[in-house]
Amino acid sequence: MLLAEISGVSYTVALLIMWLVYASFTIHSGAKGVIVNDTIMFFLFSLATYISFPFIIKKAGGFPEAIVKAATDPEWPDLLSWHGITGPNAYMGEPWEALIWAIILGLVWSAVIAISLWQSSRYLMEKNEHVAIRSVVLATVSIIAIYLFLHLSFSTITTVKVDINPKKYSSGLP
Repeated sequence: MLLAEISGVSYTVALLIMWLVYASFTIHSGAKGVIVNDTIMFFLFSLATYISFPFIIKKAGGFPEAIVKAATDPEWPDLLSWHGITGPNAYMGEPWEALIWAIILGLVWSAVIAISLWQSSRYLMEKNEHVAIRSVVLATVSIIAIYLFLHLSFSTITTVKVDINPKKYSSGLP
């Protein structure tokens, strides 16, 4: 969608271009090329997250004020609570449903990441098991930090762009 928006080509053409690009570097460079690409994308997304966060927070009124405004916004009740937006029109009706969903999703993704072929093949290319374990620990800490900054950015952007329709997004429908 970003390529289509920036370049002005249709979504279908942009999708085909991206497919060709990804397929070509995967075929030409193999698994090590994919790892290099994944590493570059990780740093690019991390950089974008960490650079955009201060701008969003500043635009929303500064660090403590932005968080307080997002947490107390009547249009988005419970946006920053541990369970997120709940209620009769929300995707998750009750906090306990959000908790069960989070536990199940966490267990499933833990299993997927631990034993999936795409992840296991990356572990096999490491020098030894110490490098693999260190990489996994660093990646886990990095992902937690990225998610923290992203979720705070997403939540505080609702105080900057007030014309976001909360009913549309809190219902779980696109």
